[in-house]
Amino acid sequence: MLKPFFQVDSDLNRSHEGTGLGLAITVRMIESMGGRFTLESDLGVGTRATVCLPCASAEMAAAA
Repeated sequence: MLKPFFQVDSDLNRSHEGTGLGLAITVRMIESMGGRFTLESDLGVGTRATVCLPCASAEMAAAA
């Protein structure tokens, strides 16, 4: 499970910008819609992010 990232250093010259909340918020949103979020990393190759969301039935889509 991805957790929010917080920087201990409060100095204005941080080595990393941002709050680190982006992926944690993304996962919560996806899971709240009944979906799934996964990450796969290979050292020296890269990272793959996968989002799976349930599909609405034709009846539900027509009612929206």
